[in-house]
Amino acid sequence: MTRLKRQNITLHYAKAIDMFSNYVITYDMRDTVEAETKQSEIDFAPILQAIKNREKNQPPRTEPLQEIVYWLLIRLPPRMDRHYSVSDACVKCGICEKVCPVHNIGLGASGKPYFKHRCEQCVACIQFCPQRAINYKDKTQSRKRYTHPDIKYTDLAKLNGCT
Repeated sequence: MTRLKRQNITLHYAKAIDMFSNYVITYDMRDTVEAETKQSEIDFAPILQAIKNREKNQPPRTEPLQEIVYWLLIRLPPRMDRHYSVSDACVKCGICEKVCPVHNIGLGASGKPYFKHRCEQCVACIQFCPQRAINYKDKTQSRKRYTHPDIKYTDLAKLNGCT
């Protein structure tokens, strides 16, 4: 909240929704993802309607400790990609480059991806790699990947200005 106030932005409506975590660096995907996704869609419907109706509510207060933790954590991600690795399973398809919303991934002369150290930790490169060739340290090799069944890498590529 404080960040919004500093930007002179007023939040009129806020609502939390329970979701599963797909941050593969920290968590493995649960086997209940499909059911949780369906429930989240059900839970989201009244929130979407409230937004369409321009309803207002009292947004939750942000505690000072949350602000401090956020400030510290927001500075870590850009260089966390130094812990990414690309295995020999990489087929140099370029999907990782196309799904990166901040254009943090380039393709070297050989076609193998490299990282430019401005990562935002969306982990789309890990999730969408068809060969599971991109990994973080030794944590993600055996973890399940998740991409929403209605979103294809080509959709993200288009949003990111890649064709």
